[in-house]
Amino acid sequence: MRKFRCLAICALMVLGVISGSASAAASAASPKYKKEIIYATLGKIITIDPHAQSNTEHNYVFRTVFDTLLRYDWGSATINPRLATSWATDDAKIYTLKLRSDAFFHNGEQVKASDVAFTFKRAVGTNSANAVGILIENMELVNDFEIKIVLKRPNVDFPYLLCNPNASIMSEKAVKDDPVEGPGVGSGVWKIDSYEFGDYFRLVRNDNYWGEKALAEVLTIRYIPDATGRLIALETGEIDVCQNPDPLNVKKISETPGLAIQTWDASTMTYIAMNMSKPPFNNKDFRMAIAHAVNRKEFIEVGRNGYAREAFNFWGWSQYGHNGGTTPYEYNLDLAKEYLAKAYPNGGAKFEITVAPDRKLIAEFLQAKLKEIGIEVTIAETDYAGLTSTLAAGRHEATAYGVGLNPWGDTIRNMICPGGANSAFINDPRINELMDTAVTELDDAKRRAMYAKIQQILYEEAPYVPLYYATGFLAVKEGISGIEFHMGSMHNLSYIHMVEN
Repeated sequence: MRKFRCLAICALMVLGVISGSASAAASAASPKYKKEIIYATLGKIITIDPHAQSNTEHNYVFRTVFDTLLRYDWGSATINPRLATSWATDDAKIYTLKLRSDAFFHNGEQVKASDVAFTFKRAVGTNSANAVGILIENMELVNDFEIKIVLKRPNVDFPYLLCNPNASIMSEKAVKDDPVEGPGVGSGVWKIDSYEFGDYFRLVRNDNYWGEKALAEVLTIRYIPDATGRLIALETGEIDVCQNPDPLNVKKISETPGLAIQTWDASTMTYIAMNMSKPPFNNKDFRMAIAHAVNRKEFIEVGRNGYAREAFNFWGWSQYGHNGGTTPYEYNLDLAKEYLAKAYPNGGAKFEITVAPDRKLIAEFLQAKLKEIGIEVTIAETDYAGLTSTLAAGRHEATAYGVGLNPWGDTIRNMICPGGANSAFINDPRINELMDTAVTELDDAKRRAMYAKIQQILYEEAPYVPLYYATGFLAVKEGISGIEFHMGSMHNLSYIHMVEN
């Protein structure tokens, strides 16, 4: 019996050693993730409603808190299922979508076709989603998990539009029960825990998400408008990610122990917009004078320390229909002076340019360059919230700004047709008609020809002076991973994480 007991004790000891070894091995194999990731942005977040705003900072929240019917994958350049498991159309006018049955909103309600219909009906007349809502003629609920969307006209880009954050699906019950907080109830990887507009957003992991769960537990998005302030916060460990570091600091950051630079080939175009609806930019000759007084290479050096590619026309380099053969504006000061003399034969040319802090340097450089040919430029600086409202109301004369251009052809509509983010206030019947026709055209060659013609008209009318496509940078703590980069800079932070040592 004693011998048996000894053998039993030995066996238990061996099992304990094996169990302990297995446990240690499992622990070593399972990485430990930093509980909270803090991401600092340069722009304020002022709403929880995806129908109310559409810019980089707001879309950080919307892409994580909400889900869309479809998701565009930049790596493979394909549209993939999300809340919709499948979609089909024969004529680009009637789209049938089937929804997954295992998706739930953060209030516990199941995501249903009725929520889809509610979302798109609500979109009409809103700030950021109207362009989607007004396309729809009616919607038929086939059953709880299937919807038929009938458009007013065929639209070959409609599936792409369903990938955008402003097409995030909202909870009908949440919005109707609480019109203030309800619009922030999504079905995404993260859910809103607390926030203070213009300061921070604290998101917590949605453990009831239908798909892959987040690796971090808390994602906090903080507003730090000054690039130097963001970088100091990164260096001192207050934050984990610094949005848009100053290009002058990129080399220094990449050489700093514990920090790293993450980069992407961006489709965000920086441009000068001239408000055609009011003097002095209702004069085409004056616009052309500005266009020919701009040396894009110099602006790249000044604005991006060389980290950018030239923008030769007002169309995304990766956008469907891009016409690389469109003649860029020639940098020619003599020609600029000729146009200026036509517009202001007696001299006295002047205007005001309104910018946010991160593009003030561009405005100052433009101010100096135009002074050489006799144009006086004053600079009005404001924060992003102020700039957004100023541009929307058309109170500006000119601005230096940026736009993230998506790969589908109709993405430019927002900039060159009435409404949207058309800060040049161009309203050209030829462009409007061509854009409306092109998006319904199923023949590839005909559609591309229409887009080429639009680009030529934009060149001739000069509502915008394209400058460059900036190389995208994030300054991060070493070990930050999981960011799904968006070429237009509206990244998906759903799976951002950091492995701790």
